[in-house]
Amino acid sequence: MSAKKYVCSVCGYEFDAEVAAKYYCLDNPLEFDDVPADWRCPVCGYTKEVFIPSENDNLFENIPLQHRKQFIEEIKRASASVETEKANENGDFLMKEQAVAHLKNIILPYWNKLADYERGGFYGFVGHDLKVDKNAKKGAILHSRILWFYSTVYNTIGGEQNKKLADHAYEFLTKYCFDLENGGLFWMMNADGSCADSTKNTYNQA
Repeated sequence: MSAKKYVCSVCGYEFDAEVAAKYYCLDNPLEFDDVPADWRCPVCGYTKEVFIPSENDNLFENIPLQHRKQFIEEIKRASASVETEKANENGDFLMKEQAVAHLKNIILPYWNKLADYERGGFYGFVGHDLKVDKNAKKGAILHSRILWFYSTVYNTIGGEQNKKLADHAYEFLTKYCFDLENGGLFWMMNADGSCADSTKNTYNQA
């Protein structure tokens, strides 16, 4: 290496002749004065123009105050960015845990109680006071959405009960809502499964 030391005035990196040689795939050390103009500091990426000679062992003291402050601020910003990323990851994890807990403790227990095991399917109406009208009509759209819901829950978190209720909704759709003679789904069924409205809306078929 040359007797004179050179340091980057941006980040404080001390020029290393052997590292510079590897940059150009050379066998012998490459002195600073011989380094091509396109060479860059391996730490901060600035060109050799920002390097300054140094005779002081405390390399950081040789860096101009303005560059020192700039470098420190960049380190702080990088550190803050990492911390923010970690916080976002932790936040996403907590949100996922909260969502799963809400699903298991609130949403699933509510819908599980609406299964009509006597006449098939799910009850068709719940009032704002949470009172169930067991004689309300049962829509094909409602049961299609319930089928999707329980199927998705089962595929996501499992649970034999979720699979059974998905099958329960599917059975009602195929047994009562499907027109075996002409195909397609009827719009609305009575509480006992008999057809209340045989209209076949395109929306319902989709």
